[in-house]
Amino acid sequence: MIQVILLQVKISTLTPAFLLKISPVWRLRLGASVLIGLAVWLTTGVLPMRRLEWLTEDNRLQLREKWSFVPPSGQVVLLEIDQKSLDIQGKWPFDRQTHGQIMEWMGKFPEVRPATMSWDFVFLDEDRDPASDQAFAASLVGVGYPITMGATATQAGRGILAQGRPAKTLGLTKPLGIPPELLAGLEDMKGLLIPINPLLGVTRFALLDADPEDDSIIRRIPFITRIGDRVYPSLVLGTLMSYWKVEPTAMTLKPGEALVLHAPDGDRVIPIDRQGYYHLNYRYEVADRVAKTGGIEAVSYQDAFEVLVDWMTLGKSEKPLPVAGKILVVGQTASGLTDIGTSPLRSKSGKVLVHLNAMENILRGDYLKRTALWPVLVGMLLVGLLAAWLLDKYRTLYF
Repeated sequence: MIQVILLQVKISTLTPAFLLKISPVWRLRLGASVLIGLAVWLTTGVLPMRRLEWLTEDNRLQLREKWSFVPPSGQVVLLEIDQKSLDIQGKWPFDRQTHGQIMEWMGKFPEVRPATMSWDFVFLDEDRDPASDQAFAASLVGVGYPITMGATATQAGRGILAQGRPAKTLGLTKPLGIPPELLAGLEDMKGLLIPINPLLGVTRFALLDADPEDDSIIRRIPFITRIGDRVYPSLVLGTLMSYWKVEPTAMTLKPGEALVLHAPDGDRVIPIDRQGYYHLNYRYEVADRVAKTGGIEAVSYQDAFEVLVDWMTLGKSEKPLPVAGKILVVGQTASGLTDIGTSPLRSKSGKVLVHLNAMENILRGDYLKRTALWPVLVGMLLVGLLAAWLLDKYRTLYF
């Protein structure tokens, strides 16, 4: 009996004073609420909980698009492989010499010369006519602006491969200047597939990899990728480095925090996680002038080709080509092509919009801000207890 009394006294001394003042029923409610909150916190990494979070995040992004639209920077333009381009140019892929002509012609006239141009494609295989690839590369010599081609990481093999064989050179591309001791958190992807040899001497390459989550939506991209003891940029990072004139050695990695680019006009601090991923703040689809919806400005590949023919034959064009001094990214938007998927805003969207949204985020400093979970759980606990108290206090008025 004495032991029971002593135990009760001990519990009483350890129990916060406010708990001793409330009824046993409310103690039970409070305890159950805390246990439920802890269960939610401990299961946040489980797939069903992640799916719930993704669903609510997508709904929030869709509401934001409707009620709080923020115009893009206007510095990024999409050169889209749309249905009109397919109808006139023919079946994809188009002739590589046509690609070369477009880039060469843009370089001849400041009025239509982009600041930098990137391709959301990987030119991995040789053309059936090797002379065609040589002509493609030759047309890019001296265009007057940097061009970035796609590459992709692979764990199927080791080393860097060009045209299916170990690459003898990386051409204009240099690994990022990140010390080896900072690479521990980055997964070694072991292999890299880079563009065909003729392009390596006239263009840079960067990685296109952007794998979807379990619900088939891309919400993050590997911003930097480790291959052995070297690190290479994503298409987003490589493009912005060209745009800001940042050298591969002019950067500082803060693992789990940010990648700092030391640009000539000031530092750019880009948040990335410990695995080197950038998390998208997805805001934009392609602007539609007909439907009067805002978004990323897009120019049809075919329209650009026709305008450039005018510039080459007449020295001018009555049709606009709003790409001068801007970041120009080539990507697919025609629904019949393979590079189409689901975005947080649309059921069908060109995957190139993933890269464009990331570029817009970084250009505008418009980063995704995630709230810590514990304030949300505490808020839910307090609201739930307040609701229970109100129902207890006033239930005789309504029941």
